Amino acid sequence: MNQFISKLVALDELQDWGAAIPELKGDERRNAFATATPLWIERMVRDGKLLLHPSVIAKLTKQNWLLYNSKLLFATLRCCHK
Repeated sequence: MNQFISKLVALDELQDWGAAIPELKGDERRNAFATATPLWIERMVRDGKLLLHPSVIAKLTKQNWLLYNSKLLFATLRCCHK
């Protein structure tokens, strides 16, 4: 499972996640996505590829990079791509 999580975390584009691990299905796939998401966010912020307001970064750090409000992150992602 760790190799799948590492593979997801290494991708910059979230839309590529589904195609990256076609061998996983159902709960295994959901678990891989759930585990990879906070690691991906942390890497993207650390690498300067995901620009977030410092208060958002502080909040995510306190939450161990877990998203409790995904709308906030995805709104930020949309703004970065435009």
